[in-house]
Amino acid sequence: MLKIRILTADTPANSFILNVKGHSGYYSCTKCCIEGEYHNKGVCFPPIVAKLRNDNDFRNYSDEEYHLGECPIIDITNFDLVAQVPLDYMHLVCLGVVKKLFKLWTTDRLSVRLLVRKLCLISDD
Repeated sequence: MLKIRILTADTPANSFILNVKGHSGYYSCTKCCIEGEYHNKGVCFPPIVAKLRNDNDFRNYSDEEYHLGECPIIDITNFDLVAQVPLDYMHLVCLGVVKKLFKLWTTDRLSVRLLVRKLCLISDD
């Protein structure tokens, strides 16, 4: 007997496999049912408490704004389509938060921008 313990892929692949909104959609959070807000050229999720997604609601397609259609792996038994699909570290942290921080530190207003000589010191190490 084969048992799947986890589905690990990057965010776009997870969206494709689960047939749900992509990471830039208004209802795209894979862990809670929150509506995103358009802010500064992207969709952000406000820091509020929202109803958490669960496997039963996913299998019943209870959130019409989240699902794009039928999930091709929904018939896999003993696999939680929410809890056993982790968040994507590469897109959330490396290409998300860290990329925005570097942009802020190098090109934003002077009160938060790093000095050129400090950037050179960082680059030299």
